[in-house]
Amino acid sequence: VNYWSKRLAVLLACLLSVEALACRFNVRDVGFVDLGSEPYRLYLFVGDSMPEAERESLQSIATATFYDSNVKAQLLPLGQARQGRAKAFLSDGFTGETPTAVLVSPDQKTSLPLPLARGASPILQTAWDALESVLDSPRRNAILKKVFDRYGVVLVVEGGDVAENRRIRSMADAVVSEITNKLPGLEKEIQQPPVVEVISAKAFEAERVFLWSLGIQKVLAVPQVVILYGRGRMIGPVLSGERL
Repeated sequence: VNYWSKRLAVLLACLLSVEALACRFNVRDVGFVDLGSEPYRLYLFVGDSMPEAERESLQSIATATFYDSNVKAQLLPLGQARQGRAKAFLSDGFTGETPTAVLVSPDQKTSLPLPLARGASPILQTAWDALESVLDSPRRNAILKKVFDRYGVVLVVEGGDVAENRRIRSMADAVVSEITNKLPGLEKEIQQPPVVEVISAKAFEAERVFLWSLGIQKVLAVPQVVILYGRGRMIGPVLSGERL
């Protein structure tokens, strides 16, 4: 068993304790599930000339979309945005003519642009789909459901190297099998064992926002691996490159 396999096994084994938060690895919420932690910020940047009624409608759309998530949305006209902390996330060329949104991580260190406009369609129509895509993507929904139902999920995000993808998947399967065999000996009963889930490189763009929330911002040559558990938490770092 190599170093990476041992590291993955330690992360999974950490979840065997009654208090996973006592583990020496960092724990954070993912997938925008509201677990009471520091929220993400979504800034809606609009032009100063946007009518008040349209501003209120756009803010209402955002508020309704993220009502039960840990994303807090705020609409800011350009002039106001330039005066506060949100100015750090304004693109240099933004004039306000076409409204846009930027999703900002809780630590304010990373951000993700979210275009709201699509063709000539009214912004209040296209904004619904653009904002809902933050919380609604096929693999995100399926993976989080398994996270809720199981002991944990080992998520493998494939890279460009097919052979390496196969090797890491096999390694993850072996570690999950090892941990599963230990579950019957626990004092607390766990109904469903951990499982391995895979997001292919081809599916990356469709899951871009979800993966960004995990700290995965692009497809690499090698796979990237994260451990998810509970009601939507990630334990430890993204395992990739030298960490593999």
